[in-house]
Amino acid sequence: MSIPIGAESLIISSEILTHENQIIISVAHENLWKKQISAIVIAGVIAESIFDLYAWLISPALFGLALQPSNLVIAIAKITVKADLPHSLAFIIHALIGSIGFATAVYIVKQVSKFSFLTAGALTGFLLWFIAQGILAPFIGRPFMMEFGAYTQSSFVGHDDTGSYDHAKSAARRRQSRACESLNV
Repeated sequence: MSIPIGAESLIISSEILTHENQIIISVAHENLWKKQISAIVIAGVIAESIFDLYAWLISPALFGLALQPSNLVIAIAKITVKADLPHSLAFIIHALIGSIGFATAVYIVKQVSKFSFLTAGALTGFLLWFIAQGILAPFIGRPFMMEFGAYTQSSFVGHDDTGSYDHAKSAARRRQSRACESLNV
């Protein structure tokens, strides 16, 4: 049985159209993924910058001490790999962990839990605070939760400052919204 030329042409055109739509959808998803990664990094840099401003400027006024998480990084490096990190490198390592790792963790918690960015940020901040003070501090020889003293209290405020996550959330949403508009998604 033969297929009329017009119908064959229609089938071929339909296959090409479907294939082109898949390519367009694939490119649209790839662009959206790039926009989301970019939003995560921007949100992380904003949150880490606010954390550092708090650690160096506000914490001394509220608690009488500056937070210096780079000292924790230095101690962990010394114990685990016997390396003496300079303070500047330890600061950069903490900033990268805060900017990229923390922001990615907030994004994952939000996606998995369907919480708002604010709630996901607060939960992730609480968990990070507990890991730093409840697990890593004892690992380097300090008391559990640093005996809930001023440093631990200030660290809680710094890690769980919902204002910084609110700013990060807003930046991520604005960027994601613009990405969706540009892709007509």
